[in-house]
Amino acid sequence: MPFDKSKLADALLSSALDCIVVSDVQGRIVEFNTVAERTFGISRDEALGKSMETTIVPHRHREAHRKGMERYLSGGAPTVVGKRIEIEALHSSGRVFPVELSITEMPMDHSRYFVATLRDISEQKKAAAQLHETQATLKAVFDNIPAALYLRDRNDKLVMINNWGAEFLGHDPASMIGQPMSKFREPQNRARVQEIDSCIVRTGKSETHEFTYHLPGGNRVGLMTFFPVADDGGDVTHIGGMLLDVTELHTVRTELDQARASLQAFFDHAPIGIFINRIGPDGIFDQTVEFANDVVGKPYGLKGAQIVGIKPYTQFSENEIVPLFKSIDEKIVRTKAPVEHEMLNRYNNRYENYTRFPIINKDGDITHIGGVNIDVDDRLRSKKKLEETQAILKSIFDNIPAVLYLRELDGSFITVNNWGAVVIGMEDPTKIVGKSASTFDTPEEQEQARQVQEKLLATGMPATMEYRRNFEGREITVLNTIFPILDNEGAIAKIGGFAIDVTELHNARNQLQQAQENLHQSEKLAALGRLLAGVAHELNNPLAVVLGRAAILQEKLSDTAHAAPMQKLREAADRCARIVRTFLAMARQSGPRRQLAKVNDLIDSALEMTTYSLRMHNIAFNKTLLTDGFQIEVDQDQIVQVLINLILNAQQAFDGLQGNHTLDVNTEMSADGQWLNIAIVDNGPGVPAAIASRVFDPFFTTKPVGQGTGLGLSVCKSMVEAHGGTLKLETTPGGGATFRIALPAGQMSASGNQDESASETPLRLQGRVLVVDDEVEIAAILVDSLVTMGLECVIAADGHAAFDQLAKIKFDAIFCDVSMPGMDGITFYNKLMDVNPALANRLVFVSGDVLHRDWDRLKATIDRPIIEKPFAPQQVRDAALRQLTQTGGQR
Repeated sequence: MPFDKSKLADALLSSALDCIVVSDVQGRIVEFNTVAERTFGISRDEALGKSMETTIVPHRHREAHRKGMERYLSGGAPTVVGKRIEIEALHSSGRVFPVELSITEMPMDHSRYFVATLRDISEQKKAAAQLHETQATLKAVFDNIPAALYLRDRNDKLVMINNWGAEFLGHDPASMIGQPMSKFREPQNRARVQEIDSCIVRTGKSETHEFTYHLPGGNRVGLMTFFPVADDGGDVTHIGGMLLDVTELHTVRTELDQARASLQAFFDHAPIGIFINRIGPDGIFDQTVEFANDVVGKPYGLKGAQIVGIKPYTQFSENEIVPLFKSIDEKIVRTKAPVEHEMLNRYNNRYENYTRFPIINKDGDITHIGGVNIDVDDRLRSKKKLEETQAILKSIFDNIPAVLYLRELDGSFITVNNWGAVVIGMEDPTKIVGKSASTFDTPEEQEQARQVQEKLLATGMPATMEYRRNFEGREITVLNTIFPILDNEGAIAKIGGFAIDVTELHNARNQLQQAQENLHQSEKLAALGRLLAGVAHELNNPLAVVLGRAAILQEKLSDTAHAAPMQKLREAADRCARIVRTFLAMARQSGPRRQLAKVNDLIDSALEMTTYSLRMHNIAFNKTLLTDGFQIEVDQDQIVQVLINLILNAQQAFDGLQGNHTLDVNTEMSADGQWLNIAIVDNGPGVPAAIASRVFDPFFTTKPVGQGTGLGLSVCKSMVEAHGGTLKLETTPGGGATFRIALPAGQMSASGNQDESASETPLRLQGRVLVVDDEVEIAAILVDSLVTMGLECVIAADGHAAFDQLAKIKFDAIFCDVSMPGMDGITFYNKLMDVNPALANRLVFVSGDVLHRDWDRLKATIDRPIIEKPFAPQQVRDAALRQLTQTGGQR
């Protein structure tokens, strides 16, 4: 049954997790999947045939959408197609919401279609905003709360402390971090705090205690709350503390306690004067005392009971306060209302409050006048203290470096502090009172403020908004938090708010996000390097078989019709081998290893790694090289890496550009013969002059987020300078760029054009060779390469099998693999040195595991030749020739 592509397409559309909307070149919707129906609130049947612009594109983006499509369809560079961007989309209800968008062109049936993949990121945006609000609120509270906040670890060392706490203790915050808190704690409190810490760690609950601090400015009383901070496992790792300065409160509380004691004494010992006078037939001037406590009679040296029955105005007519009380009583009788006044009691020199009130019967007649006199000296003193406290609070309100305000629900200001007036742009805060907050906001800020206030009114919880504003010649980021002020019934009556400058925090957060992105990119590059190295390593053994067999077959078929095809096969195998060696060299991450290398080979290696990518991007490349054979002393791997990076940078510069693209690689000697110059030249858009001086800076990149780390050119420059050379950028006004490498030519030499492998006719040798390798095909290649020289070969699968052969047969040389099961090559060599050092000194190692931990140990400790896989037969024969000529085996 034939495969039905249409059913597959339907299945993909219906099972996709994102919205998929397909349109034709006229912008008409031709496909609309299930997720798109849910996201945009419109069915597929309704969407098909409609204009994408009017269906899902918001009004403010339609003009840009239309012009972009017209420009792209006319052959212009794409601004959206082939990229992933964030943009706004339109719901059928008219709601605009953020989406992540990717558009791909899909030619089909000789027509052009565009596939748009969209994802609603509203919740993601909302979560990010909420996180920012929470962090900003926490920081604002920590920095501005009028209380000491600190955090210390289980060893009592301070991890953090706010400015208020450090100032309270008389220290600088920075000097306290990392110090034991006991250093700043008064000796008499240390044992008590240790007991509290032990209890918190044991119970996991907070505790509050009161401490007295003896500070240079005087004694202060602090209310200290200790609380535990636990890890995910529930273990207490830190102990936090919040200290409130309650000195004034403590004073008021003490006075309140005294007042309460006085009140209790009032009931027990009559601390206030209470009396009731009856108005007799003679009117108010002939009152008789019906009740009085001891306090009433105390000024006269009498008990309360001794006053009952007397007529005070007659009895104490000589007293100077009698005229005052008589006038008060006349007013009470006339108005039937109580009268209150304060006066200084001359007997104890304290102020007292006197309240005299009428006692009216059911007929509305005044029958008695009652009175209470209370000592209010403490109250007046507390009132004075309250006025002082209010003055302090007002000073803080007016001078704190943050906008503080109170406004009505309609937005009009009730009060604004001085700093707030400065930020708003008015010198006098009183001139702002009564004006609407929207008067000082931009339209965008007004809409944002309206949404924030609606949220506060709906939830009853504080809400926060962030906006940018020009202040004193610079743009600042302001975090504005509003909170509800409730009336006695719990309803929101007014709105309070404070706004703080969070510019530095905002900038620090952006820098942190950039650093995290750079780290993420570095990790991806490292993982890619390990992957390439692993793939190259796994290719070594099979590639060694392909390369060896190709070379042997070429030798056997040299005079036949198959010679030319075999030559092409071998060249292809050689190329694969060079690519694998380049991958492995890049993955070794070993220190620089400088040796003579052919300049042209370095360039050819880089081009072999990049040729496919250049061709896929339709880039024509040319090379103009020095006479073949010139050599220079460099770290070959590093220079090849630099060339690859520069070539790929040039390739990426052509992305999105039309026209003919060319890239030239040129080499030449400087006029004085001191420098080898290598130029990578492209005819791309070039590098703008504004950023040309920064392209070699670490982490500077013009690529979109996620497509570059900004490290490539910086690392290239460092590698070239480590060789004593230079890497420079040369720009051309009309476009194009040239990266020029200059390397010292002091160690440069001309080796001629002799082909090292030109003479591969094997010499005839005599002798017996032991081949030790667990890979059967590799062992067979080694044997086939050696027997053509007249050598006799014996194969052993590992070190144990090799010793079995050595016990029976005499050998003249050994070719041994490094990594084998059972006994590996290094162990075999070490044991052979003990029993037959002469033969051990004619051993050649063969290895493809150049990333194995034993590789560096082998090269550092054992002075024996090593053939790296993949290898050519001639390398094996050359190694055999060097070993066997030591024993006279040539003939």
